Amino acid sequence: MSSLNANAFATPGSARFSVRITGPDRFVIGGAEWLSSDSRLAMLLRVTLAAPAVRSVTVDRQRHEVEVQHEPGSWRAVAANYRIRPADLPELDVEPEEVESHRRRSFFRYGRLISDWIRQDERPGLIRLRHPGLCGRPPIWDAVSAALDDLLGIRAYRIDGLGGSLTVRFDPALIHVQQIVHGLHQAVRGLGENAVSSILHRIDFPVAVASLTLSGVATFAAPVLLPVGTALMLATAVPSYRRAAQVVIRERRLGVDVLDSIIFTTCLFTGEIFAGAMTAFFLSVGRTLLRKTQAQSARLLVDAFGRQPSIVRLERADGSTAEVPIETVRAGDVIIVNTGEAVPVDGTIRSGEGMLDQQALTGEAAPVERAAGDPVLAATLLVAGQVRVQVERAGKDTTAGKIADILRETVSHKLELQTRGEALADSIVVPALGVSALAGAMIGPSAALAVINADLGTGIRMAAPLAVVTSLSACIQSGILVKQGRALETLPQIDTVVFDKTGTLTRSVPEVGDVVACGTHAPAEMLRLAAAAEQNFSHPIARAIVDHYQAHGGDPLPVLDASQYALGFGLTVTIEGRRVRLGSRRFMDREGITFTEAFDHAMAPRREAGHTLIYMSIDDAPAGLVDLRPSQRPEAADTVERLRAGGIKELIILSGDHDRPTRQLAGQLGMDRYFAEVLPEDKAAVIAGLQREGRSVCFVGDGINDALALRQADVSVSLSGAAGIATDTAQVVFLEGNLRRMGELFTIARELHSNVGQSWNLIRGANGICVAGVFLAGFNIWHSVFFNNASALGALGNSLRPLQRRTGASGVINLLR
Repeated sequence: MSSLNANAFATPGSARFSVRITGPDRFVIGGAEWLSSDSRLAMLLRVTLAAPAVRSVTVDRQRHEVEVQHEPGSWRAVAANYRIRPADLPELDVEPEEVESHRRRSFFRYGRLISDWIRQDERPGLIRLRHPGLCGRPPIWDAVSAALDDLLGIRAYRIDGLGGSLTVRFDPALIHVQQIVHGLHQAVRGLGENAVSSILHRIDFPVAVASLTLSGVATFAAPVLLPVGTALMLATAVPSYRRAAQVVIRERRLGVDVLDSIIFTTCLFTGEIFAGAMTAFFLSVGRTLLRKTQAQSARLLVDAFGRQPSIVRLERADGSTAEVPIETVRAGDVIIVNTGEAVPVDGTIRSGEGMLDQQALTGEAAPVERAAGDPVLAATLLVAGQVRVQVERAGKDTTAGKIADILRETVSHKLELQTRGEALADSIVVPALGVSALAGAMIGPSAALAVINADLGTGIRMAAPLAVVTSLSACIQSGILVKQGRALETLPQIDTVVFDKTGTLTRSVPEVGDVVACGTHAPAEMLRLAAAAEQNFSHPIARAIVDHYQAHGGDPLPVLDASQYALGFGLTVTIEGRRVRLGSRRFMDREGITFTEAFDHAMAPRREAGHTLIYMSIDDAPAGLVDLRPSQRPEAADTVERLRAGGIKELIILSGDHDRPTRQLAGQLGMDRYFAEVLPEDKAAVIAGLQREGRSVCFVGDGINDALALRQADVSVSLSGAAGIATDTAQVVFLEGNLRRMGELFTIARELHSNVGQSWNLIRGANGICVAGVFLAGFNIWHSVFFNNASALGALGNSLRPLQRRTGASGVINLLR
């Protein structure tokens, strides 16, 4: 942009360009040369909008002018930018060729971003934007909605498709305006200027309301409006005609949509326009309610997992930082996360420490501490501190991204009860036509319409999918990820629950049961020395010993140097001048430490019970041992009790451990049966044997080691937690990694089955009364419209009850908003 120099700008009469001040807050740069190439135009925009006082830049290609709007009286400060050329220029988020395709276009600066999204209003937590692509273009509305749904920190938004504006409410602590505008532009950019399609389905409900109003006025007051009301009624009936054509032509069968089409056609030819408009209105209400609630509920499901920051703070090789789009981040990069920001990637903390809120991902209510070397997951929130994170996975490859993908697939699951209901509704279409013909011959056309209108399929087709989504919402709010919708259907039929023992009923980390001395040293002193020796290790045995010492109020442990350790089959370390060994019985024999036969004999029952015995010597003399026993999960007993109360007939332990510890645990928990010393590859055979006995089996395991058993079971549940989503073969995963939600999972599944059954009974009962009323009580089309659509809307309302029970009326209102 060499032509924009001090001398040229100082002489507005130059043949190359002119500058015209048109007001206290704007000036115009004229001359075709500035618009002669994409690079010149891009540089002009970047240099101009680098000035803080500039509000907007409008390019008019037809008049070969660029209008600059700025703070009043600051044009000289803006002009200084052309003379100095700032080194740090904002980035242009619009391709120059996109600018060239428009006669006139305005540009605004948002942070370090230049975009053609027009800022109309901006306040803390709210921004109102305009864009020409929004006017009357449903594909762009969809793209904008999808982009905002994927941004972390968006609270609500409203698209005005006629005025071309967008209002966004957001959380400034989680996202800033630059990130919002970047996400919006990326969404719109790929659609092009010709992304125009029919907007009929978007104005379905307003047209239905207008049709009902005009048809009512025309029928009862102003017949002159009847043609308009008829046209609107037929417009609202288009979805029914389209589906009927698909069923008849493509699927070669008769379905309930055929009945709806017959109703509209008959109303048209019999002059019952108001009745047809009312039927269309109720169908439109049902479609709109289902579409809004299903989309919003599905959005709420994936919000915690699918939403990611669009821009992250990347650390460059020279130590400087830059804000870059999340899609440019790669494995091995290092990003900075500050207090109040969401972690955008899966990775490992390189440096720094902080408190992470993982509730959205794992269900843990309390924040957890994380420091250098600890793993972090995307979609968790840093509530305190600052960390440098080395990226391992980003975008859809993160744990949160995988969960979001699973949920998007699961929400589309079609219940078997819904399938059976639709099949039944379709199977009675021909009989319904026969009964309708009989009613028409015996009573009249209105009675015939009433029978046809009393179909069963419309309501269940709307209510069942909504019930699935609300049940999945209830699950995810409880830290339960349902990977396969079929599991929710099968759980009410489960009569046998089989638990893996290690890692499922017991924790992966053992606990110290006892410290046994066989020499002159006291157990308390032995425990202190053992904890000091193990303090720098993170394996389960070391954690168990150190945690036990600290839990019992032990004094601070001495700090040891790595040079003091000698690692082999056990551990040898010098502590306060004393030589301490910890390890197995075999390790002690190798080191020449001899324990008496009497001591070994006394410890034999502990070994047979499955305990881990860590022998210990001090100053080359046997001191005794630390007895580590399996740690039963504290929630295991309560889980067993809740399952029995819920109707589970048999509870079984399936373990690869020895018989004695397995039998003891089964007795403690009140299990009906147990299988011990079963190899992982044989666990599936045990479950298959139970199924041959006629049992419906749910298997609860660790998610990976029990893969074959998980696949064999009718329903499989894993305690692998959020980190195991990618490799877990289970149908259901407890994100908290414990058993606390087991009873709740069964409750939600039973509620779903009961809810859909209630909706189906409501639909069948109401329409059955209507058909009987046609022959016994003189019911006509008006009665049928009321019974059929009231039952369908009632079924939709019933589908929201699981959500209402857990979140209250406010949760349902938010869903419908």
